[in-house]
Amino acid sequence: MRHIGRRETPMAMRELAERSSADGVVVRLIWNDEAPLGGDVSVEYEDGRRGESFILFPPRGHALEAFYHPNAYTRPERFWGDLRAAI
Repeated sequence: MRHIGRRETPMAMRELAERSSADGVVVRLIWNDEAPLGGDVSVEYEDGRRGESFILFPPRGHALEAFYHPNAYTRPERFWGDLRAAI
């Protein structure tokens, strides 16, 4: 499985949590030490069955909620990052 948006410096990116489902969905909560505020926490979503993936950049206070409910954060009124720029 391909990792989305990972940098070459392994110490900059830290995986805080990962969960996967039996139907091929993997969700990761990532902390990036080198990113500016607002981009330091991300949620990576990969659906291996459908071949879909995206990255969210929720505010720190919503990171865990976005980790558990990433599809809810893809609605325009709940989205805090530009997927095209991140991928």
